[in-house]
Amino acid sequence: MKKIFLILAFSFSFSDVYSQRIAAGRLHSLGICVDGKVRSWGDGEFGQLGNKSISSATAPQSVAKIYGASLPPSGIVKVAGGEMHSMALKDDGLVYVWGRNNFNQLGDLVYNSNRPYSNVPVGVDYKRVSDIIDIAAGGNHCLAVKKNGTVMSWGYNYNGQCGVESTKTMSTTIIKNFSGVIKVAAGYDFSLALKSDGTVWSWGANSNGQLGNGTTTDNYIPAQVSNLTEVIAISGGFEYCIALKSDGTVWTWGKNQYGQLGNNTSTDSKVPIMVGTLSGISAIAAGYKHSLALQNDGTVWAWGDNQNGSLGNGTFTFSYVPIKVKNLTGIISISAGDDHSLVVKSDGTVWAWGANSNGQLGVGSNEKSNVPVNPFLSCQVVIKVNNPTENPIINFFPNPAFSKLNLNINSDYLGEKYVIYDNIGNSVLSGIVSSEKSIIELYDLSAGIYFFKVGTNFKQLILVNK
Repeated sequence: MKKIFLILAFSFSFSDVYSQRIAAGRLHSLGICVDGKVRSWGDGEFGQLGNKSISSATAPQSVAKIYGASLPPSGIVKVAGGEMHSMALKDDGLVYVWGRNNFNQLGDLVYNSNRPYSNVPVGVDYKRVSDIIDIAAGGNHCLAVKKNGTVMSWGYNYNGQCGVESTKTMSTTIIKNFSGVIKVAAGYDFSLALKSDGTVWSWGANSNGQLGNGTTTDNYIPAQVSNLTEVIAISGGFEYCIALKSDGTVWTWGKNQYGQLGNNTSTDSKVPIMVGTLSGISAIAAGYKHSLALQNDGTVWAWGDNQNGSLGNGTFTFSYVPIKVKNLTGIISISAGDDHSLVVKSDGTVWAWGANSNGQLGVGSNEKSNVPVNPFLSCQVVIKVNNPTENPIINFFPNPAFSKLNLNINSDYLGEKYVIYDNIGNSVLSGIVSSEKSIIELYDLSAGIYFFKVGTNFKQLILVNK
C-alpha cells in the first residue's frame, strides 16, 4: 500500500519548499536564497557560518566553497542549525556539514586535534549518507532520513541520541530495526522521528520527560511517544518537544520551567499535552526555552521564555500561554533558536527578533529586539508567493495519508481542473474539482515525487513511498 506524505510548496521544484529554507541554530542563523546557495550570520566561533572565518558576523555572509571543491554548495533545499554546527541538504540527496567537530559532527571521525572544526562545508560520507530526504541538527549530533525510510545518525551519543546502544561518539551509522520514517527532529541531546503512519518516536536523554513515554529514563533506541497519532510535524527544543497533528492542534511535552509547553503552568510533562488555546496551526518550532506556531492565516504565536524578547510581542515578560507576535502577517515559515526567532514572509523576506549577542538577528549590530526586524539579507529566500490570507482554503487529509487523498477545498475552486505531475513535469493524473469535499485515488502512482496543481496559483508537493 502506498503512503503519502504532504509538504507545502509553490513551484515544481524541491528548491522552493519554503518551509525548509531558514534555520536558527543556538546563536547563529541560516537561510537559503532562491539561487540555492546558503547565507549565514551570528556566532562563528567554530566555523558554523561556513564563510572561511571563526568570527561572528552581524550581517549575512555567503557560505564558502565546499572543502576540496571549486564551488560553494548550490541546489540546497534544507538547512539545519545545531549548537555550533550547521547542516545542509542538497537536491541530489547529499549532505554537507560545517562548524565544530569535537564530537564528529562533520561525520568523518577526524576530530579533536586533527580537525576540531571546519569553517567551510564538508561533504558527509557520500557512499553511506546518500538519497537523503530530511536532516536535523542537535546539540552535538546529526540525523538524516534516507529515501527508504531508514535513519542515519552521527556525533555525540553519551545519552543515546544517535539511537545506538553505546556512549561512544559515532561515525555515520544506520539506526537498526527502525524504518518507515519521513521526518526527523533533534533536541539538544535527544532525537525525534515522524513515521509515515503519523506516529512519533524518540530516543536519547530524558531527564525532563522529553521522550514523551511517561518516564524520565534515557533510552538508547527509538521508542514510540505515548498516545500521539496523526502527527504531521515535529520539533525538538532544549529538553522539550512540540508536535503538530493533522487537525491543526499542537501538542507539547518535556521541560516547562519557562512555560514553553504553553499550557499555562510551569510543570513538566512526561507525556504529550494539548496546547488548548491554539487551532488552525500549519507549522511549529521549538527553541531553547520558547516556542513558535504559525497559524493558517499567516500570523505567528509564541510562548515561553522572553528575557531577550524572543516572543516578539514588544515586552520582555514570560508567557505561559501563546501570544501573537507583534506586527507580523503573511508568514509562511518559522524557526526558533536559543533565544531568537526567524520567520519568512510571503514576499521572500526574512524577519528576526530576540537575543542578538552574536549578531544572530543579522541587522548589523548586537542589539536585541523584542519586535520583528529585517536582517540585511541581499536575496529572497523564496520566490514570492501569494499571502496565505489571499489563497482560498485548501486542505489535504489525513496527513500522512494512504492510497486515497482526501481534499477539502472551498467553493472558489469548484469546477477548476486539477493535475498531478511527476518530478519531470509529465501529467500522470487529472480531474475536475466537483465538490468541496473530494477523494482522489492514487493507486496507480508508483513511489516517487509528485506535484498537485489546481487553478493557476496553488501547488502542493506530494512524496509517495511504497
